Amino acid sequence: MKRRLPLLILLAVVLVAVGVWKHLDRDPSQLEIIGIVDGNQVAVSSKITARIDSLKVDIGDHVQPGQLIAVLDQSELQASLSAAQAGTAQAEQSVAQGESQLQLLEASLPARIQQARAQVHQAMEQERQTEANLALVQADYQRVVPLAAQGILSKQDRDRVRAQRDAAQAGVAMANRQVAAAQAALADALAQQDQIRMQRQKLRQLEAGTRQAEADQRLAHARFDQTEITAPVGGVVALRVARQGEVVNPGNPIVTIYDLSDTWVQADIPETWADLVPLGEKVQVRLPSGARIPGTVYFKATEADFATQRDVSSAKRDIRTVALRVRVDNHDGRLARGMTAWVELPLVPHGGRS
Repeated sequence: MKRRLPLLILLAVVLVAVGVWKHLDRDPSQLEIIGIVDGNQVAVSSKITARIDSLKVDIGDHVQPGQLIAVLDQSELQASLSAAQAGTAQAEQSVAQGESQLQLLEASLPARIQQARAQVHQAMEQERQTEANLALVQADYQRVVPLAAQGILSKQDRDRVRAQRDAAQAGVAMANRQVAAAQAALADALAQQDQIRMQRQKLRQLEAGTRQAEADQRLAHARFDQTEITAPVGGVVALRVARQGEVVNPGNPIVTIYDLSDTWVQADIPETWADLVPLGEKVQVRLPSGARIPGTVYFKATEADFATQRDVSSAKRDIRTVALRVRVDNHDGRLARGMTAWVELPLVPHGGRS
């Protein structure tokens, strides 16, 4: 025992010397705080309820933005899209027919009205002439009948004038009918203006139906496009929640992508040093392997967190912490979320702070 005592004393002296050397070797302008690696994780989900027809990625796969992640069953949505496309085509055809009918009506109406008015004018002129002729013949008849009764004129003269009167009366009747027919044709042509107004209203309704059909088609097409689910960001598939053949609902994750381009180290710095670390500060991050990588302070909390230690000075107050985030390069994916890392902060301590 007595022989081992000097050896124990020598060992204790060595340990103390090493501790003193480490303390003296510590850089007083640098603070090292422990942190946790974290990163942006994006849950990729469906916008519609459907069965997963095929799943294109698995855990650990590297994906690029826009890469196909999964394809949902398209059969029902394809039928809806086809029906919507057929509805749009039918509506467009109806509009085309309506436009053709309207153009035909509008093109023929002015000439028809002009022709009808000319026929009315011609019929009325013919009516006026036949009425004038009837007046002359009627006067002759009234003159000849008494003379024939007195024997001055022959019976044949009387019959001839009577026949002329009857013919003139028939001509007036026919002229009256022609005027009525011409006026009816003009009224029908003028009424076609109302038909044009009705056709225009019908065309507006058809155009509204076409717009609705096109909107339905766009919606059906958008829903069909949602059967192909793509990666919103690049990174690594960190979690696969659903499997091929399962029915997914809107908002339910299918996979989770760890965005390697958005990785940081979350660490808490004591408030006694927090004001010495500005945003944009360049720091070193030490990994568990001993390797060091550069980082940049891009976030500092605006509110202090809970206390982690007690001040030993006379103030006897709790020392709170302020959360920091240090962005680091993780394009190669060597930093896993949740792993430990130490942030080495280059500080210039104020007087009285150690």
